[in-house]
Amino acid sequence: MRARVCRVGWLSCPHPNCLPTPYSLVEKAQAKVTAAEKAYQAAAKAENDIAKSTQELIHQIEDACMTQAGYPGWRNPRHVDRALFDEFLGIQDADPTLDLLAEWDWEAEPDGPPPFERDTASLREREMALALADIDCREALDFDARQREIVLVLEQEFVDRNRDELEAWASAAEALRAGRTP
Repeated sequence: MRARVCRVGWLSCPHPNCLPTPYSLVEKAQAKVTAAEKAYQAAAKAENDIAKSTQELIHQIEDACMTQAGYPGWRNPRHVDRALFDEFLGIQDADPTLDLLAEWDWEAEPDGPPPFERDTASLREREMALALADIDCREALDFDARQREIVLVLEQEFVDRNRDELEAWASAAEALRAGRTP
C-alpha cells in the first residue's frame, strides 16, 4: 500500500498511512516550541517573583542604612534619582521667562526682562549628600556584590530546575531555524 500525502495537515489527518507535508511538519514543530515557551514563561515568572522578593529585601536593608544616615524613605537608589530629577524639572518649569516675555512692555524697556536665576544650589547640595550617603551604605552593606550573588544563585537555580525544558526549547528553536523538525 502506497502512503498518501495528506493535504489537511498531518496532525489532523484521518488516514492511517499519511505522510506529513512540509507545512504539517512546521506546524508540529511550532506546537512543540509553543508548549516549551509556555513552560519556560511560567517558570520564568515564578523565578521573577522570587527575585523581586529578594530585591525588596536588599532595598529594605539599604533603606535602614539610609535612614540611619539621616535620609529615611529611600528604599531604592532609582527612586532617589527620579525624585531629584523631578525636583530639578520643577525648578526648570518655574522659569517665568516665557510669561514675562509675552507680557513685557518692549517699548518702555527694550532690553527685555532680567534673566531668571534658578536656585539649583540647594538641590545640588542635597543630591551630593544623598549620593555620598548612598555610596557609604552600599559599601558598608557590600550591596552590589550581594545583589550580584543573589541574582547568580537565582539564575543557577532556575537553570537547574528547568534544564530539560530549556534544552528542549533550545533544540526546537534551533531545529526551526535550520528548517528541520524538532
